[in-house]
Amino acid sequence: MNRPSYEALEAAWQALPPAPTKTGSVLLLVVRRSVSQMAKRDRPPGYHVLRKPYHQVPPRVTLDPTEGIIGDRWSKKKNKAGDQISLTSAAVMRLVTGGDSDRFHLSGDNMIVDFDLSATALPSGTRLAVGDATIEISEEPHTPCNRYEARFGKDARRWIDAPVHASRHLRGRYARVIEGGIVEIGARISRLEDRT
Repeated sequence: MNRPSYEALEAAWQALPPAPTKTGSVLLLVVRRSVSQMAKRDRPPGYHVLRKPYHQVPPRVTLDPTEGIIGDRWSKKKNKAGDQISLTSAAVMRLVTGGDSDRFHLSGDNMIVDFDLSATALPSGTRLAVGDATIEISEEPHTPCNRYEARFGKDARRWIDAPVHASRHLRGRYARVIEGGIVEIGARISRLEDRT
C-alpha cells in the first residue's frame, strides 16, 4: 500500500495545475451504510479501517433536503444540518492513495469532485448546482479523523491538517441540501451564479 510522505504530498500538491473554479464534475458517489446495522459479531475484521461492505458506490444518488443522500447513514445519526453532504477533492484523493481510484471511497465522503473547494473559491454560504440538485457550502469544519489516518497514513493526516492548508480545505467541505434532485457520476458542478 502506497503511503506518500508529508514532503512528497506537499511537493506533488504544489506541482498540480489549479482546480476548476467555474465548472467541475462529480467523479465518484459514495453512500455510507451505518456500521450499527450489523451485529458486532458479524462485522468483518478491519471494518473500522476499510469499511468495504459499508460504502456503496452507485452510478447515481438522490439528494433530499431532509434526508441528505437517500440511503446514507447521515439521516440515521444525530448529525448537524450543515454536514448532510461531504465533498472532497479528486486531486487530493489521487495524492493520498497514490493514484489508486479504487480507494477513493475510503475517505468516507459522499462526492469526490474535480472542483476547487478552497475558501477563496467557495466561501461558506455558496450555493452549488450539482446535477439536478442545489447544495449550500456550510461552515462546519471537515477535519481528518483517526479512521482517515488508519486508511491513508499519519503523514497524509498531518499534511491535510497543516495550518498552511486551512483555507484550502484539503480534507473537503460539508454542505446542506437546498433543493433535492438526482446526481449522477459525471454530473456538472458549478456555482449557481456561474451556471448558464
